[in-house]
Amino acid sequence: MPLRILIIAAGLATIVAALPSARVASSASNSSPHVIAAWYTTAHTAPASPVQLARVLAVVHAAMHDAVNGIEPRYETYASDLTGPRADAEAAAAAAAHRVLVGMFPAQQTRWDSALAESLSAIPDGRREEAGVTFGAAVGQMILDARADDGWNGTDPFNPEPGPGVWRPTPPAFSPMPEPQFQNVTPFIIAGRGQFPLPPPPLLTDPAYERVFHEVKSVGQDTSATRTADQTHLAHFWFEAPYDSWSRIAGIVAADKGYDLHQAARLYALVNMAVADGLISGWYWKRHYAYWRPITAVREAASDGNPNTTEDAAWQPLRATPTHPDHPSTHSVTGGAAAEILRRLAGSDEHRFCMTTLTAMPPGSTRCYESFSQAQDENSRSRVYAGIHFRSAIQAGDGLGRRIGRFAVAHVLRPVRPHEREHP
Repeated sequence: MPLRILIIAAGLATIVAALPSARVASSASNSSPHVIAAWYTTAHTAPASPVQLARVLAVVHAAMHDAVNGIEPRYETYASDLTGPRADAEAAAAAAAHRVLVGMFPAQQTRWDSALAESLSAIPDGRREEAGVTFGAAVGQMILDARADDGWNGTDPFNPEPGPGVWRPTPPAFSPMPEPQFQNVTPFIIAGRGQFPLPPPPLLTDPAYERVFHEVKSVGQDTSATRTADQTHLAHFWFEAPYDSWSRIAGIVAADKGYDLHQAARLYALVNMAVADGLISGWYWKRHYAYWRPITAVREAASDGNPNTTEDAAWQPLRATPTHPDHPSTHSVTGGAAAEILRRLAGSDEHRFCMTTLTAMPPGSTRCYESFSQAQDENSRSRVYAGIHFRSAIQAGDGLGRRIGRFAVAHVLRPVRPHEREHP
């Protein structure tokens, strides 16, 4: 089919005003939700750092959600106030994602154009498709504009004063904290990065520190004799980026429950915006506490002032330590937020599912779960078994994430009919 793409760089109001004003109530309700997952996969190929990719995915899915709900409003929009024409909602969702990605990564436009052509190939040619592309591009541009100056590319170096308990770059790369300015990105959902207080990590001389120190030193070592085969498997299994794990679970839930386009767009948007906010808030608290990682703590235990910890200068974790502070575990923050959203939107914590991950060892191996809480718990515990976080960091992160998830469902992208809203 011919590719009809209208790239909107300026004059949005004029273009949208020219669209047909009539609306068809079934246009979005009868559309396939598969376009949402397809554009997650496409956006995932964007040339961005792992931290920045969380923001990219959040913007893409916010745009798709707003495009769908601009045609047939069922949920509050994120930032767009455009109302839709007689248009195809799938085309609008695809065009919104396309416009965001072209705006963010213009050098990859050929890739984004091909993805849009593939999406449109499943939609009947005609005025509804054309109107959907035009409207979706307009919404995508509006979301791009709303996030253009959100602090993603600022400068904010992080170089804490060295000392016992203080984070410093870790082996093998000894790299500085990646994207240290990410703490300054405007959150998508929460009111501010420090909205929810985070308890501090344990003092180095506290018995609580001794407990978490000895635990990770034992079960997190690369050659650990106390870590079970199952614990080793889940340490590798959950090592992938959190947006991969929780967007995959969102897709499973959407398929199992037969979500329509509206429901799928909202679920992916909430999960990915919450993951981004979890990283924003987590980056802020990591910098605030600047707590050292287990590899530093174990190798330099002689300096911690605690006679009950023993140094091992050759200690190695099972997995390479990420190059940012320990407290909180943002893997736990993002998992806590996503799992809370899934529980509330699905209406129950119980949901049986099986999946594999990008980091499963052996590749393609699966794990099965009876509930979102079970997956959330494994996601968090995996960081201790991998040797890269203290249990105190995962507990604090899990609590912070749950609060972000509850706040998300209660305050953004809510059903426009109040009686349909989830209970906070």
